[in-house]
Amino acid sequence: MKSTPRFVASVCALAALSVAAQACGSKSSSSPSGPATEITVASVETGIGEFSSVMPICRKSGGQAPSASSELPPDASVWLEKAFDLHRSAAVQGGFTKRNLTSTKPADQMGECGGRITYPVYNHSNGTTTGTYAFQSYCSIDDDTGERVTLNGEMTFTNTGTPSSSGPITTKIEASSPAGITEVTKSPSGAQVSSRKIAFEDYAYTPGVPDGEPTSSKPDKLTAKSFSVTDQVTGKTYRQTDYSMTYFTTASGGEQMSVSGRGYRSNGESFEVSTSSPVTSNANGDFTGGAITFKGGNNTSAVLTVVPGSTLQGTMTVNGQPVTSVPVCK
Repeated sequence: MKSTPRFVASVCALAALSVAAQACGSKSSSSPSGPATEITVASVETGIGEFSSVMPICRKSGGQAPSASSELPPDASVWLEKAFDLHRSAAVQGGFTKRNLTSTKPADQMGECGGRITYPVYNHSNGTTTGTYAFQSYCSIDDDTGERVTLNGEMTFTNTGTPSSSGPITTKIEASSPAGITEVTKSPSGAQVSSRKIAFEDYAYTPGVPDGEPTSSKPDKLTAKSFSVTDQVTGKTYRQTDYSMTYFTTASGGEQMSVSGRGYRSNGESFEVSTSSPVTSNANGDFTGGAITFKGGNNTSAVLTVVPGSTLQGTMTVNGQPVTSVPVCK
């Protein structure tokens, strides 16, 4: 959402990979890290509806149109798109910008439809700021859909910066919110669309080139020891640990992103996530390629391959077999 604070958008997006792969299987086997979920075609096709809430899964076809009953939600790719948009989502809008935090505490940021973002605790010394960043019924409006998102909760943070003549230049951002931040989305008419809580520990963002564009040799890096997203309607919680994302701007003006981590289904079973091929985009923001691999128990796996285009969507194979019970790619 264009006006949603970017840090929260990033954390919500991290959860996308965890939520996505929870659809991949229900059997388990033992492994050193605990029970690993077994990934099968049947289980993926059964859970494809939940998977599509993160990213549209499709099958390539010669001009066939999907039936109305198999259409995926128009906003299905929002979370994962935010994850890939690391450059914009690495800092909080109005809060953790590279030269925003000085010896003077920032003024409260008022929401478009009510509430505020404020700093209950704020300390600054020699370019580095520590404190608490709080959402108090902070409400924003999606420019495209008219949906309203209200955030509540707070996080502690440290913004390490180097003093300069034009203000501190951020070299690292660290934050935690073990109690979580709630995000409630409502339609323009006021009907609740979703309600979730995002909690995280030891989040860290390190710019590869402080106050500049990241490069292939010096990429931006985002890590999190753990994070979880709880659907407050169903009560299910999904989490991921040891998350790592790297990002840089390509010579042609596009972007390249790689991720890795361990995800967990709501029943505690785990799976490994990694980009077997970096996700890329061009200077226009169109996706050009990439693949994400989910590895489960008994040597099972699923591979999601990004379909080039302006809309984020992908095809999927499970243990080498294409998943076909899905709409045709647009």
